[in-house]
Amino acid sequence: MTILGIVHILVLTVVAFRIMLFTRSGRHKPIISVLAYIIMVSAFTEVIVHITMPATVSLAQVMMEAALALALIAHHGNVAELFKATKDGSKLSQLLCWTSQKKKRKTKTNKHHEVSP
Repeated sequence: MTILGIVHILVLTVVAFRIMLFTRSGRHKPIISVLAYIIMVSAFTEVIVHITMPATVSLAQVMMEAALALALIAHHGNVAELFKATKDGSKLSQLLCWTSQKKKRKTKTNKHHEVSP
């Protein structure tokens, strides 16, 4: 097993454990929960497969997984935070999180303010 293979296993273990140890104190979002579960199980499966049958791992693959690990660490394991692009969230975030809150539109009024002399 190469050093890159060992780094690959360590990074995937960090990804899986960071998601597994995340605790949510509010309302759960079903699609995000399923996505987090898929990422966690995939990472653990890849670790087991790589330990039992070592294969070649590219540097690009390890760097991509490391970027995911860093993002998850930065957001404390919150997968939903990875999809937020702005303060209100991106369209993808709204779709995945089932947010039905619509932005309130400012109503335009044609009232002219009178100034008293």
